[in-house]
Amino acid sequence: MNVPKVSVIMPVYNTEKYVAEAIESVLVQTLVDWELIIVNDGSTDNSLQIVEVFAKLDKRITIVSQENGGLSEARNTGLNLAKGEYIYFLDSDDEIIPNALAQCVDQCDHLLLDFLFFDAKTKYEMGANIANSNFEYLRTITIPDTVSNGLSSICDLLANNEYFSSACLIFIRHSYIKENNFSFLKGILHEDELFTTSLFLYANKVMYLPMQLFIRRLRSNSIMTSSISRRNVDSYFVVASKLKNLVQYTPTFKQAVDLYLTKTLNAVLWKAHRLSLKDRLSIFGIVRKEWSSYIDLKTYIILLVKKYLPA
Repeated sequence: MNVPKVSVIMPVYNTEKYVAEAIESVLVQTLVDWELIIVNDGSTDNSLQIVEVFAKLDKRITIVSQENGGLSEARNTGLNLAKGEYIYFLDSDDEIIPNALAQCVDQCDHLLLDFLFFDAKTKYEMGANIANSNFEYLRTITIPDTVSNGLSSICDLLANNEYFSSACLIFIRHSYIKENNFSFLKGILHEDELFTTSLFLYANKVMYLPMQLFIRRLRSNSIMTSSISRRNVDSYFVVASKLKNLVQYTPTFKQAVDLYLTKTLNAVLWKAHRLSLKDRLSIFGIVRKEWSSYIDLKTYIILLVKKYLPA
């Protein structure tokens, strides 16, 4: 069986405007030894017809279709099919620069890394009405080109406010995923938060490559730019519970998990002031009962009364 160097996993759901560009960014890679696994997650637009055209032209492209189950299920399907030595997740409305895969393979092969993480460029869709345009994926404090274990690395990233959880910013050795049985948790939003944080906690050798290898497209009505909902907050609570459970089995994770939960939960609750009073009171009760040790007093005030303060 031919084992490609890299398996690129691309979930597709109703991205007919962008999926061709995403695929083309893989086709022009300077590294040619790859497979592209496209998981059509129940698209109802012309996405499937578009990707089928590409699959007929390049035998390295495989398409599998399934009923819509969300990003986690689509990525897990791709992982189950992947044969490559390395795994890279690329969303179907984003792109990678032409030498991205080659750069990652060179570093990971040479240094025997569990994974490599890097930066991104941001591409704003013309005419998009994006409420918060502060989406930056460029680290300026983190020390580059230094191999360390994942636990110390995530602590440094969190302390520097340079921890980005997107799975599209990580290039992973496939055997590392298999050995630790990593997968994406189904049924929640923000599945990258749990997946990526877990990758860091268990890794022996990781490195930051200070290059913008990934191009993230920001568009209206995407998961990234949509207004916060109660489901967003509840999903973060699920992630927090899963990570806290890991500490029970591996106490050495405590410092990193505590730092992650403090920064993440406070940030989420600051955004949650936009929700209804009923939801905010419910969230307040959950936080007071389960997460109070991580929450600042100012965050409680923002959650409960900011909506009523003058701008």
